[in-house]
Amino acid sequence: MVGCNKKAGAMKIFDMAIIGAGPAGSAAALKLSGYGFDVCLIERKEFPRETICGEFFSEEAIRVLRGLNLYNDFLSLQPNRIKAVQFY
Repeated sequence: MVGCNKKAGAMKIFDMAIIGAGPAGSAAALKLSGYGFDVCLIERKEFPRETICGEFFSEEAIRVLRGLNLYNDFLSLQPNRIKAVQFY
């Protein structure tokens, strides 16, 4: 059991806490909550934010998004698509 402070100042007890709300932490929190765990997702930075890991999704990451039923929600945000790559 993990205690997390909510913004209102009240303490709530969670089954798990995940540090970092990036793609991996968010996916883990969604998966665990889908199994019935009460999850506290902790992130120190404000969203949306510029980050390298959020600028590219590999095929593996897309499979995870589809498995979490989030891929269509992601596409609805109209992300920029990579159309060309150059190596130097």
